Amino acid sequence: MNADEDPGSRVPWALLCGLIIMLNASNYALQSGQCTDYITGSGATSTCSLEPALGWPGSVLLAMVSLVVLGYCINRLLRLSR
Repeated sequence: MNADEDPGSRVPWALLCGLIIMLNASNYALQSGQCTDYITGSGATSTCSLEPALGWPGSVLLAMVSLVVLGYCINRLLRLSR
């Protein structure tokens, strides 16, 4: 029996899958924002904007990399369960 067939070798892959899911969830759950407040007499309205913690470009990149790595992890888990 080699190391790939050991049932204990599934644990790191499962933990990596969980870590990737938690990383993506925290990116979208933790928001960063910016508010612009104007004085009352100026006539302009105050505005606020919210975005994911890494910003939209970083979030899209994180999502694409996560999909590839998560697919690989799931593939390894399925191969180990055979």
